[in-house]
Amino acid sequence: MIDRDVKRCMETAVTTMDMLDCSQKGYERMDRRLNAVYQALMARLGKPERALLADAQKKWLAFRDAELAAAAALDPSKDGSLGRINRNSAGYDMLKSRTLGLERYLQDAKEAAE
Repeated sequence: MIDRDVKRCMETAVTTMDMLDCSQKGYERMDRRLNAVYQALMARLGKPERALLADAQKKWLAFRDAELAAAAALDPSKDGSLGRINRNSAGYDMLKSRTLGLERYLQDAKEAAE
């Protein structure tokens, strides 16, 4: 649903600023989705598993930040509006991938409880 909304927004964007707004809103929505899934998963886990997941998430966040910093530094359009759109897009993709992984863990946890 978020993918569809971002795609639709980008297709109707008229200016670069519109595109930047679409990419930023998509990033923010995916970040909220990631946090909601993370919290739902944490609520289903025992204490040892929560500690492991919290540690993994902390390390993933550090990786995400380092990866996005490297991608930004290497982006030929880093100083323009397109560079900001590229950073949002890369961040969105990373958030989406992590969210999908956590959703799989959450589904497994639900099935194990049944």
